[in-house]
Amino acid sequence: MEHGARATELAPEEPLYWTNLARSTAAAGDADGAAAALARAHLLEPNGLALLETLPMLPGAAPGYSRALQTQCDVNFRCQEICPRSIIGGLMSVTCEIENSSAQIACTEGRPYPTSYRCEEDLPEYGILIPGLNSGFSVAVPGFSAHVLVQGDGSVDVRVEAGASIGPVGGYLRADGHYDPSGGVSFDNPGGGVRVNLLPNSPANQLASDLGHPPVHIEAETLNGGPVQINGEAYNAGLLSF
Repeated sequence: MEHGARATELAPEEPLYWTNLARSTAAAGDADGAAAALARAHLLEPNGLALLETLPMLPGAAPGYSRALQTQCDVNFRCQEICPRSIIGGLMSVTCEIENSSAQIACTEGRPYPTSYRCEEDLPEYGILIPGLNSGFSVAVPGFSAHVLVQGDGSVDVRVEAGASIGPVGGYLRADGHYDPSGGVSFDNPGGGVRVNLLPNSPANQLASDLGHPPVHIEAETLNGGPVQINGEAYNAGLLSF
């Protein structure tokens, strides 16, 4: 037990050492001390393998461990801060709060639980972003489109696509950009491809193709320098891929 206590002094942020201390303390007959060590391991890594494997081995420490969790658990996803400021973001925040409540209950019961929640809108694969409904906006003209999303945490996601179409065939280049207040600017998903519109030609269908959204099409696309992917899509929902 002395060696276990010394290990936690040297590395107090290592949950494995606290679970080892809990085992040795329980073996010495100190159930409350074992419970306190387990509670510390839970505070450091609530879903850690060391903790999950140790708990069933120390049933005598369970009552004290459960009491500690009642005051120690404070799960806070910060839903109102991280969810986008939009109608969709408001709906997402409701789900976030429900998940937060479920995680809090799981924590106090000593069960594994999520410690965070992804509350972000996604850039559209089809259509445009509508201010108010979405937390951003789109600019779309024949041959060019740009979509901008402002997430609840202040980060910004951008997708830009440019190309041209002749009849049912259109080629394009695209890329995504991201701005994070703490991490700066990054770019990913550069690539491009060719789309073939499969519907009979019409003014409305041609306009959709010019805007990069042929309703039903076959697409050959490559992203990040990867292999060419062949996709069959209807309103950008995948039907087949190879």
